[in-house]
Amino acid sequence: MELKELPAELASFVEHALASGTYPSADALVADAVRVLRDQEAGRTARPHTPDTPAPTDVTTSTPDDLVRAIRQALEAGEAGRARQLALEGAQRYPAHAELHHYARVLAPPTTRVVPASPASRASVKANGAWLHTHRTAYSGRWVALRDGAEPKARLVLRVVLEGLTTQAMVDTGGLYLFCMPSVARALNLDTTQALGAQTILFRDERVRGTLHRLTLTLLAEEGEDMQLDVTAFVPDASYENVPELPSILGLHGCLERVRFAFDPATDTFYFGPASPAV
Repeated sequence: MELKELPAELASFVEHALASGTYPSADALVADAVRVLRDQEAGRTARPHTPDTPAPTDVTTSTPDDLVRAIRQALEAGEAGRARQLALEGAQRYPAHAELHHYARVLAPPTTRVVPASPASRASVKANGAWLHTHRTAYSGRWVALRDGAEPKARLVLRVVLEGLTTQAMVDTGGLYLFCMPSVARALNLDTTQALGAQTILFRDERVRGTLHRLTLTLLAEEGEDMQLDVTAFVPDASYENVPELPSILGLHGCLERVRFAFDPATDTFYFGPASPAV
């Protein structure tokens, strides 16, 4: 099965599931998914004929507890519209019932209001528009975050040593492996013949093909002790050169998953230590 045949979000899910070892192959994952779909279809077909199927709830004759149960059942069945209707009508009929009012407030339709824009926010929007106009070709087809007409700098950037090379890396807890930027990979002179294997991952909404390597990463401490890790690193193929130069990226799976860490945004301080004394 070719991942390129799947939508991007499904391809990313398959890649993460295979990388975690939950499934031995893409075929096994697809087979499991088909079984779940089959069971769902069987349940959907059988549901109207089962004696356990709940009858439509009549708000005028139901107790508050009956309505709460019906709301929960509707939510579990994915019937958000029905749950909203029951919550709003139930709260109106039983104005003193706290749980019904809670559901009514949470499930109520969204509200809108016009608020005055500040001069600073207007200026920021105009600056962002100007940036997009200037860089529309270079960033075509890519997601980009802007603030006041510029890309905000990643705050969680660390000084690290990678196989003896001192460099920078930013933390991405939703990332996979240590994503080694092309310039860093070239400086390390990594031998593709010694790679653990090839893999394609989703990065910045683009499928990137590369190779996996086992590298030694050292987190440098300003206070206390440094921490050395043996991590799985993803190195993009040589063809992947058309990206703005970024720090390498420390993902969670395959890299930081055995590290206990915290971040204080007030002081831009990254705290780290081993996940257990045995690590």
